[in-house]
Amino acid sequence: MYKALILDSHNFIPKIMPQSIKSIEFVQGNGGVGSIEQTNFNEGDVLGDKLQAIAYDVKFEAYGDGGCSCKMTSEYHPVC
Repeated sequence: MYKALILDSHNFIPKIMPQSIKSIEFVQGNGGVGSIEQTNFNEGDVLGDKLQAIAYDVKFEAYGDGGCSCKMTSEYHPVC
């Protein structure tokens, strides 16, 4: 699950949501720490004319004996 949703999301998500997500591309980095991805929505998508950008900040922190916790923050930037 971690590999599909985090490490390989740029390949996986456009395949399971082709009606909404056109592609996901790396703007900076190659998927490691500090990488930045851009999600491209399909023309005519319901969010296309209402949102300029969505920023996600995902952090994983070691937790207990071999586990981790994931904290995710979403920031939505509407079209003005």
